[in-house]
Amino acid sequence: MTETTDMQNILARFSNEATTADAVCAALRHCIIEGVLRPGKRLLSDELATQLGVSRTPVREALRKLEAEGHVSPASGSKGLVVREYSEKDLEEVFFIRELLEGAAARLAADSVSASDLARMGEFIEDMEFASERGKADVFRQLAGEFHSLVHQASRNKRLSAMLQDLQENIRRFNTSTLYTAGRMADALHEHRALYEALKARDGDKAEQLAREHRRKTLAMRRQLIRSETRGDIVEEMSSQRSRRKPSLPA
Repeated sequence: MTETTDMQNILARFSNEATTADAVCAALRHCIIEGVLRPGKRLLSDELATQLGVSRTPVREALRKLEAEGHVSPASGSKGLVVREYSEKDLEEVFFIRELLEGAAARLAADSVSASDLARMGEFIEDMEFASERGKADVFRQLAGEFHSLVHQASRNKRLSAMLQDLQENIRRFNTSTLYTAGRMADALHEHRALYEALKARDGDKAEQLAREHRRKTLAMRRQLIRSETRGDIVEEMSSQRSRRKPSLPA
């Protein structure tokens, strides 16, 4: 399958958007978040229009919106845009905001959560336990995301839920997950279950505290992962440079 076909298939997923520009924006945002368009990738409107099978006008509109959202930025030393590379500072800013908002959502949810919400949350906890016992980090991650989305919805605050959804998409730009760290799934399961119990007890103070603590722990671990990856890249580059400088021995 060609790159053009791939991009057009992705665009087709967003055909229900109000305008072509909105659909293109959603498709490109998806490609950036999922790593199809990698950080540093230069984005040319003519090239993207050809790949997506649309005119340049909706592509340009979409790129302007993505720039406003912070997903793309001006290319250094040349015209055009590139997929933005996120730093540890970006991660900290996103988590700072998310911690505050998730704490607020949990507090609100403790007052407004319904019996059906709690039943679904309980099912997610059971499924997460099943995934944890079998070491299925990808499955656990998906379930945890759905659990948090349900908590956000239970707050009965649509704007708050939408803001948290946007932050979650930003976090997915960082291709690191703490769940692959030894013992983290078991700890995360305990944290989610504790939040669930606080919501069942309709204890807003406890729910907010637990939601915020969970985010702080996750941030600390993600920060360590990013630093470890950076050190690994530096060591690999230094090793590669030494290999290139090493003189060849005569036969």
